[in-house]
Amino acid sequence: MSSIPFPKLDKNADPKRLQHLTNASSKMEGKTVKKVTGARRENQKDVHNSDVLQIEFTDGSIISIETASNAMNMSDKINSDQKTNAEDFNVTYWIIWKNE
Repeated sequence: MSSIPFPKLDKNADPKRLQHLTNASSKMEGKTVKKVTGARRENQKDVHNSDVLQIEFTDGSIISIETASNAMNMSDKINSDQKTNAEDFNVTYWIIWKNE
């Protein structure tokens, strides 16, 4: 049993920033899930490691959701001895559709 609380959604979040999530939600609604796979993405040069969640639907379409961040920018900032705060670090999702 996890001690991490279920997240509450921010009702004041900028809808333009969240458009990719809204688009993915509308494309997934009403579909039937066939298979869900979670894994680590293969390493890419100069890119942080990332977990990936792939959801395959019965119509053959697949959505891939992976974490994306400003880790490289933060690394540059830290290496230049600029002051950093937790709020400077951002994580979002890359959402990629594959339609078959």
